[in-house]
Amino acid sequence: MKLLPDAIQRRLTNHLGEFGFRGAARFALIVGSILLGIATHLAWDSFTHPNTWPYRHWSILSQPFHVPIAGAIQLYKVFQHGSTIIGIGVLSIWLVFCYRATEPSGHLVSNPASPMRKIRTVGCVLTLAFVGGIVRAVAAAGIPSGHPADKRFVGLLVVTVIALVWWQLVIYGFLASRIVHQHMGLNFNGRTLHRTDKDGDSWRNQAIALPRICRPGSHAIAAATKIFRW
Repeated sequence: MKLLPDAIQRRLTNHLGEFGFRGAARFALIVGSILLGIATHLAWDSFTHPNTWPYRHWSILSQPFHVPIAGAIQLYKVFQHGSTIIGIGVLSIWLVFCYRATEPSGHLVSNPASPMRKIRTVGCVLTLAFVGGIVRAVAAAGIPSGHPADKRFVGLLVVTVIALVWWQLVIYGFLASRIVHQHMGLNFNGRTLHRTDKDGDSWRNQAIALPRICRPGSHAIAAATKIFRW
C-alpha cells in the first residue's frame, strides 16, 4: 500500500481495515474461496497446457490456428496467452473505473513512505527478482543458443520474476504491517507510551511505569524498526 502512488493511496485509505479470520462462518468462507480459486485455476490450466487430460483426448487443442502478427499457434496456447491478455484488460478497465468513481481522501496512510524510499524499495525488489529469474533460467535451460532454448529461457525468466516480485511484496507487506502495528499500539520511548492514531497524528499519554520485563521487547521493536526504515 505504501509503495503505491499518492493519488491511489488517497482513494484506498478510507477502505482499509483489519482482515480478520475469526468466526466459523468467515473462516469457512475464506477457506472456500481459496479452494474455489485453486480448483478453477487447475481446471483452466488443463486447457492451456500440454500433457493434460483434455489435451490428450481433445485433438483440437493441439491444432494450429492463425493469429495475426503471431502466426500459427496451437489452440491451447491461444487460450493460455489470450486469457492472460483478456484478464489484464478487464482488470485494467475495472481499476480505471474504480479510480474515477472513488473520491480521494484528505490524508495518506499513516507513516507514508517518501518518493525516494518507494523508488529504492521497488528498485531492490525488481533487481532481486531479475537476478533470481536469470539464475533459475540459466540453471534450468542453460544459456540460450537457439530459438527453442530462447523460448524456454524467457518463459522461465518471466515466471520466476513474477513469482519473486509477488513473494517479496508479501514479505515486505507483512514486515511493514508488523512494524506499523507496533507503532500504533505500543511504541515505547523509554518509559513513555507513544501511540499513533489512524490519521497519522502522533500523541503521547502521560508517562507510564512499564514493567521491567517489557523493556527488552521494546528495544527489539525499536531495532527492527530501524532495520526496515532504511
